[in-house]
Amino acid sequence: MSVLPYSDKLAPMANISQDNAFLNAALTATHAGVFEWHVQDRTILLSPNLETLLGFPAGRFDGRIDSLLDILNPHDRDQILAEVRSAPASQTLIETEIRINGTSGQTRWFSIRGELQRDASGTPVAVIGMAQEVPPVVVSERRMRAQQSALFDLLAEERIDTLPLDEAFQRITEKAAHTLYVERVSIWLFSDDMQTLQCHDLYLKSRADHIQCISLKASEYPRYFEALSKSRALAVSYAPTDHRTQELNEKYLKYLGISSMLEATIRRRGETIGVVCHEQVGPSRSWTLDEQHFAASVADVVTLLLEGHEREELLKHIEYQAMHDRLTGLPNRLWFRKLLEDRIRQSSRPFALILADLDQFKEINDTLGHELGDQLLIELGQRLTGLLPIGSALARLGGDEFGLLIEDPGAPNRLADFAASLRQAFARPVVCRGVRLAVQASLGASLFPEHGADVSTLMRRADVALYHAKTNDRYRIYDPSRDRHTPRRLTLMHDLIRAVEQGDIQAVFQPKLDIRSNKVVGVEALARWKHPEFGAISPDEFIPLAELSDLIRPLTLHMIRTASMQRRKWMKDGHDLHVAVNLSPRMLMEQGWSDELVSMLKAFDMPPGMLELEVTETAFINDPERALSVMQELSGHGISFALDDFGVGFSSLTHLSRMPIHTLKIDKSFVQQMASDPRLNAIVHSTIQLGENLGLQVVAEGVENAGLLMRLREMRCHMAQGYHFSPAIEADRIPLYMNQAFTD
Repeated sequence: MSVLPYSDKLAPMANISQDNAFLNAALTATHAGVFEWHVQDRTILLSPNLETLLGFPAGRFDGRIDSLLDILNPHDRDQILAEVRSAPASQTLIETEIRINGTSGQTRWFSIRGELQRDASGTPVAVIGMAQEVPPVVVSERRMRAQQSALFDLLAEERIDTLPLDEAFQRITEKAAHTLYVERVSIWLFSDDMQTLQCHDLYLKSRADHIQCISLKASEYPRYFEALSKSRALAVSYAPTDHRTQELNEKYLKYLGISSMLEATIRRRGETIGVVCHEQVGPSRSWTLDEQHFAASVADVVTLLLEGHEREELLKHIEYQAMHDRLTGLPNRLWFRKLLEDRIRQSSRPFALILADLDQFKEINDTLGHELGDQLLIELGQRLTGLLPIGSALARLGGDEFGLLIEDPGAPNRLADFAASLRQAFARPVVCRGVRLAVQASLGASLFPEHGADVSTLMRRADVALYHAKTNDRYRIYDPSRDRHTPRRLTLMHDLIRAVEQGDIQAVFQPKLDIRSNKVVGVEALARWKHPEFGAISPDEFIPLAELSDLIRPLTLHMIRTASMQRRKWMKDGHDLHVAVNLSPRMLMEQGWSDELVSMLKAFDMPPGMLELEVTETAFINDPERALSVMQELSGHGISFALDDFGVGFSSLTHLSRMPIHTLKIDKSFVQQMASDPRLNAIVHSTIQLGENLGLQVVAEGVENAGLLMRLREMRCHMAQGYHFSPAIEADRIPLYMNQAFTD
């Protein structure tokens, strides 16, 4: 692939702020920018907003790749150079993440996606693409997960409590250095008179080695020793000027190149007995609150190593957390499988495995919210615990599924009686926050050793019995004659063909509110399928099956046809509504169906402008040009488009200025947490402003309370949908919502 001359290729990019204000606004609002890197002559051009985003003064970046590499993490610098230079001949895309050393001492992450271009000989000569800053909330979550994983590994996987103390200290310093990305981590303990700190282990990350270190005396560093005696943790961003470390810097730190320190004191019975030091070599850095908490946890681990009893208690706590469900406090699937394995290995006595599944739990979550659903599960867990026979066990396996092990179940009628008592316990109403909830449960059972001699077989056969139970008396014991040995997935795919052909896929509609007028002005049509054997099947399960076959086209047209019919009925009642239908990415890979769609709309007196097709950015991953071509063809007929789940992905910004998009839908993961997270609040606000700059309607999804509606109104968001107004409901209930006004 040839590359355009440097000046010709980049002239539009250089004038992005004048020639394409909308794209510039989009890039700026989402912390992104574009670049072109010429590999051979080591030059790179950055869009103005990317220049400033990376920390260079506006218009002052010199265009040299070395200037950019200087602020990259050394590991990332070497990796991205190697990735480009050694890319296979078939590779056309570069996707990676890099770390930038920020001016404030913080590390910032950027996601890179670029097209790799080659000369006639196939040699990589340029990368053209986009860099987008990974949101701080994502970086923070990754960091905290890494910290939690590191602590768990030390205590539960590596079992440092079983090692000699010096070896355990080495494992701790290594793990801490790699988790916090610091060069040096060391563990120090005070002498009995508290006048000397003796280093017991010092790890150098760059050398992957443990070395000896000097002792520190209180007489030489009085301010540092005083700070340790008064503080739980010392977060020192710049050691030479911090009053607590100035003395230490002059005699010790500066000779080692240490610029920043994070010190966490080791305490026993309320007294400071030592310190764990995390030391940054090179550019200074600030320490986030979660990093300070991690350092304190590392120090606590050292304390527990020194205090045998406390160490055992913490290990028991961690093991308990790994084996129990945090919501209900019941044992979890991991614990339950281990129990079954141990039971089979240790005894040949019979037992029954029962799987219990709530029949209406999804509807409760959809209509009343997950909080009430969680309270219901807690209450049911406590209720079932009280019914367990001696020697039996109960676990929450996930979602609304419970597992029970029943020792010596006896005759089938005896087990059936016990199952009936379980179903009665499920059925008794539960009052949650003033709401009276009653659910039914289906139960499936398998017997050891009659139905299987291993855990997987028993679980699968109890699951088969459970599926049959959902279609008749709600309790079934495994019957070999009814086990078709056919995976659920194949069964659903087979039955989905008939369901689409016979129109068994139903549509429900979720209202959309115009925030300015407080009136419902549109609906989103959502597909629902109630399988005759398995009950309600989630769209997340059957839509991918339709996409794997040729069903997605007739299914999509069926949904549009149903929505058009319903809109004509609403029009007769005086309700003029926009209707939105989700469009699978597969449909944007197919051409030639626009005429069929337009004819259908005419048949139901549906103005094309009243139909909105919702697409996600995944439609543009494989063949963006074909997807855009299909969208432009449909747009030419007057059909509008919405970009769904905006903000959760990356590639949409690349094509945003080219798409015939009329609406941006802000993903509910941002909207629902924006009241408690200022960063998410800023993202929502920026997206609304971006929509205004681009002349787009902005819809906020997941609005569950009046407080969120008030915030969105203050931000001048255009539309909203969510449980605060209504869940997805049947078509004949929509007119009831038309004359309601929803205010905060």
